[in-house]
Amino acid sequence: MLVTGKSVTVPTFAPPSANAPQKGTTNLLHSQDARLMHAISAVDPSIGRMVVWTGHTVLSTGGRTEFRWYEISVKRPLTPVLVNSGVVKDSSLWVINGGITSDRTVTPTGSAHGDSVVITFTTTSSTTFPADQMVTMIGSNPQSAFIMVHQSTTYDSDFSCTQAPFFACRWGDYPGATSDPNSALLTRAHGEVWVTQEQVLSDHTNGTWNHEAILP
Repeated sequence: MLVTGKSVTVPTFAPPSANAPQKGTTNLLHSQDARLMHAISAVDPSIGRMVVWTGHTVLSTGGRTEFRWYEISVKRPLTPVLVNSGVVKDSSLWVINGGITSDRTVTPTGSAHGDSVVITFTTTSSTTFPADQMVTMIGSNPQSAFIMVHQSTTYDSDFSCTQAPFFACRWGDYPGATSDPNSALLTRAHGEVWVTQEQVLSDHTNGTWNHEAILP
């Protein structure tokens, strides 16, 4: 089915201007892709509407990168409206490869939650190895501090790092965050979210790290 696209006005941003450094090597992680990498639709009970959660990597202060996220109301036939937005950033780390979802729990027997969010992302810098980190927003509370999930112990040096046209290690395109549809969660205050992020293996190639975030 063909549909007509609609535009949404968001805070001003610029695409990343450089690739991200890693500790112990001159190899850079590719971080100049500013596309929306991950999008999840779910009801947000705090506003009583269906929304889309999405985000992308954009330019931050000091030439680094940050993850900009958006909550967009998509109730038809109204024009989409930006409900909320924010950034995940750090004063010394590059933040790339983000994914976002709410804790909305939908099962064959009912539905619940949806007012809380988990954001997954990679951090790296010239003095740190790539790491899988996350932040949460529980209800009306502000965005949390960074939560370390998995710290790689070396740098990425796979075959893509010196390949044209980017001459940077291929990183990302597949951050994932999806709520758990377990009906046992319906009676809890908040849901649980499964997260997929990238890591560096001991042989300097990259792999996948999966974890579940249990919201209180």
